[in-house]
Amino acid sequence: MNDIHIKRAAQRRERALSRALAAERELARQDHELAKLVAPLFPEHFRDGNPTGLTFSIYHECEASPVGVCLYDEYDDPARDSCLVCGDPEERK
Repeated sequence: MNDIHIKRAAQRRERALSRALAAERELARQDHELAKLVAPLFPEHFRDGNPTGLTFSIYHECEASPVGVCLYDEYDDPARDSCLVCGDPEERK
């Protein structure tokens, strides 16, 4: 009986992991689509049509941003202290 519970728990974990990986791939795809929208505005953050260091905040809306959220340069500003559009930090105090 214990073996059955272990096997079922392992199967549930495997299904959950599969869903999490699918969600991660979907988020990466959406980030790439957002990045393509802002590419003309920030050409210095793109190489061969791909974002280089450009990242989005999922926590803060940005009225000035073309995609509605703050944008940060992960390479030049890894702490996300200054949105490329509005200048606000990701961590608002």
